[in-house]
Amino acid sequence: MENNLTIWHELHDTTKAWNDLKPWEYFKCNDWIKIDFENEETIYCTIMGYDNKCIGLSIYLGDKGYEDLCSITTKPIDDTVTTYMMYDQTCLTFYMGDREEVPPKQKKLIKDLGFKYRGRGNWPYFLSYKKRFSPYHINDNQAFTIIRVMKKLMEITNLYINNKIDVKFDENEIIHAYQKKDNWSYEPLCLPTPVDKFCAIEIADKSILEQASLAPNNHHRLIIDLVYMKFSITENGFERPINPLMFIVLDEETQMIMATHFLSPNDDEIGLVLSFLIEYILKEGRPDCLFIRNPAVWAAIVDVCKECDIELITTPLQMIDYIISDMCHSFIDR
Repeated sequence: MENNLTIWHELHDTTKAWNDLKPWEYFKCNDWIKIDFENEETIYCTIMGYDNKCIGLSIYLGDKGYEDLCSITTKPIDDTVTTYMMYDQTCLTFYMGDREEVPPKQKKLIKDLGFKYRGRGNWPYFLSYKKRFSPYHINDNQAFTIIRVMKKLMEITNLYINNKIDVKFDENEIIHAYQKKDNWSYEPLCLPTPVDKFCAIEIADKSILEQASLAPNNHHRLIIDLVYMKFSITENGFERPINPLMFIVLDEETQMIMATHFLSPNDDEIGLVLSFLIEYILKEGRPDCLFIRNPAVWAAIVDVCKECDIELITTPLQMIDYIISDMCHSFIDR
């Protein structure tokens, strides 16, 4: 489908105004802004670039978006978990980057619109993130959303610069901009209660837990992980490329792979991890301990581990990283 050049021209014009104003010089990435257009879903924004390392903007929609925003602020145990959090969210993003980072469709739009960008870090580009999928070129509706949000954020920036919004970000306040009819209000707001995206799953079937807790100890130590593969697969039935999520289990002593499974976008990762562990215990016995790092894995099995007296250790998983790296290279080289 062809993009609407009028919308994309306005998007690039708005981006130029954004870069002229430099909102990132006034807001840190944890200085969140909540925007309520009248009768629309709440928008949460984080402005990036205060340290001049990654100039950009992320836009999250609704309660689920707020969950995702909260999840990326938690300190991960290693870079692989950071990557998981990034790909496991749904949001719209704008970045200033290098020419090679710009999606091909957007390079063509830049050329068709007559815009010219030069130099590293001076190319605007826009991505849609969606859980289980690769970051993807935004559509016209998403472009329009980014335009509206950027324009409103520039208004907020000017008000903030001129001391018209008295917000104390360092005291857990955010800016709340909300619309009533044609009037806008801008007020400080206490940070909404952070939402834990990875809540522990409590197993309803206590008989299964009891059976598992009575299983003999097999003295094994397992490594369990969920990892995004960071390459794209196109499948029929999905409108955008899939970013494969792999479930993998290793024996810690032998380093042998015990199980792998690529999840489809519709698969339940929590259910998969939980089912594996219960079935393993009932068939092979209770392991001494499990090594994990992924918060979704923790949420799936922490209740089982507690009931079955299995030690749960959160730690970087270097061996998994080696295996995933080899698998990715093999796939890309095919």
